[in-house]
Amino acid sequence: MKTFTYSKGKQKDISLLFLGLGILGAAFALYTWFWADPINLMVLVGGAFLAMLGLVVFLKRVLTPTKENETAISISEKGITAITTPVAKAAGLIEWADITHIQLYERMLEIRLKAPEKYAARMRSFFVRDAFLKTLKGTIKISFLETNASYEELKVLLRKYVPLIQ
Repeated sequence: MKTFTYSKGKQKDISLLFLGLGILGAAFALYTWFWADPINLMVLVGGAFLAMLGLVVFLKRVLTPTKENETAISISEKGITAITTPVAKAAGLIEWADITHIQLYERMLEIRLKAPEKYAARMRSFFVRDAFLKTLKGTIKISFLETNASYEELKVLLRKYVPLIQ
């Protein structure tokens, strides 16, 4: 079994990205408010929204970061377990026999399932289940952006269990 934990450095990078997004949104809002044509209300509202979103997420991540030793992704002979996204967390253990296709991206792992209904039945939250079935169409996306996992390491590890990984 191989486990990947959260990385404090990567969490800090994401926090700074959201801080930058908040500053950019505030700049758009202030520019529109003071110097631009006041008819552009959408830019003002959009900028204010980006500023609030960026600052709230930044503060949440700085004040309550995920612990570095907390297991984010676990890959074993039984399957994959992850808590990095709400859908993956709600799905629990994804067994190898239920996987039809795995696509490995630079920062994300996408898993297509034979019987998505089996995993949807485990999901308690209506919103998570609805997103899984309707928006994601029965695929589970696992982000490893905040973890100490690398693309190459995951590729080598997953090839043990799924020979034709892309």
